[in-house]
Amino acid sequence: TSTMKSIIQNCQLSDKILKGILNNDENVVNSIKKGVIEESEFPRFLDNFAERLSDQLRVCFQRIIEKNISAEFFDRLEEAATEGKDTSRNGYYERKIRTSLGDFLIQIPRARFLSFTTKLLNKYGHNLGKIEDYILSLYRSGNTENDIVNILSQTEGIGLSASTIQKIIKTTIGESLKFNQEQVEDCPFVYLDATYIPFKRSIGLDKSVEKEGILVALGITPSGYKKILGYVFGETEKIDLWKELLRNLKERGLKNPKMFITDGLSGRPEAIREIYPHALHQRCIVHYQRNLKSHVRKSDWDNIGDDFQKVYRSKTKEEALDKFELFSSFWGTKYKGLKQRIEKTNDNIFSCYSFPEEIRRSLYTSNAIEGFNSKLKRETRKRILMNSEDNASIVITAVCRSYNSSKLGRRRNGLLKVPQEVREELGFDI
Repeated sequence: TSTMKSIIQNCQLSDKILKGILNNDENVVNSIKKGVIEESEFPRFLDNFAERLSDQLRVCFQRIIEKNISAEFFDRLEEAATEGKDTSRNGYYERKIRTSLGDFLIQIPRARFLSFTTKLLNKYGHNLGKIEDYILSLYRSGNTENDIVNILSQTEGIGLSASTIQKIIKTTIGESLKFNQEQVEDCPFVYLDATYIPFKRSIGLDKSVEKEGILVALGITPSGYKKILGYVFGETEKIDLWKELLRNLKERGLKNPKMFITDGLSGRPEAIREIYPHALHQRCIVHYQRNLKSHVRKSDWDNIGDDFQKVYRSKTKEEALDKFELFSSFWGTKYKGLKQRIEKTNDNIFSCYSFPEEIRRSLYTSNAIEGFNSKLKRETRKRILMNSEDNASIVITAVCRSYNSSKLGRRRNGLLKVPQEVREELGFDI
């Protein structure tokens, strides 16, 4: 506010006019010229006079901007000095800004051991922060550093080097990688799933687009909210990658989960048993039912689904086991492949019966994490073509943080219906 008042006092421009000049509003500059022209007593020199006025305005405006940035800088040094910090100066660097008065370079002072960002340019959007956002959006769209240099030059008139852009990207990559290093809460229930996203790969002159795996963990926090805890890249059925993901979560604070919910693909159950031997494992009922349907004629799909639904809608585990036995006896005699599949089934499709009925429906499927996978696929499908794991890390972390913030107001279904003492035993603090 003090900076803006200083500029307005020095050049006698309103805040609206000053903002218009910085934002390339031709109407604002034309109105200034028009006002001068109407009062001029020399009509035949009006155009030249207006042009000279623009030049003077440009010079005056540049000096005032630099003067006020310097004032900000010295306030920063004074504040640092009172804190006992080193306030050694380190010359200037130049920033090119574009206005309706033309393009010109602003000299911005810098300190050797202190960071400084002018609030003035932040206010009107002509700052590195906005350029960073644009650069990162271009990078997320699959452009290389050199592509971005050309795009900025052609569309924005901004001359940044590839090395500067690379520094911005590396800083953001570093922030993205921190997502998988942050402490997590000790979530009572954790969903594990994998999905595929498109990667653009280059081998010599050949380029191809292939889908590659990402392994994701979603937890139900002690407060009852869904939260993405972490992810890794790699082949989705490799047990070592699932172990890597689980070890990382354990180191970051996931110490005592009660149960993991996954589909039936190999890798996940084995990794869970090794890293969390005391945790239960629930196989997703929906995925299991799809596997059963793959062994029968399409004409029997609806009947299979109806009969199996009676199994997992049972009130108790004993009732579910009895109904599953009847289901197996009837359909197993009709389809040999189905019978073999059922014989390989273990008790993990009934693990959810160890928990209250009120929350059971949210525990016997991996639907909770499917929503995130759909969001991630929408993002990758509509505008993103990953060209590296660094690029993918920026995008996926952004999607994770967006998803987590959007779920803060929605507790898991049925949780508040569970008696408080039971919730506390499960690890919830609500």
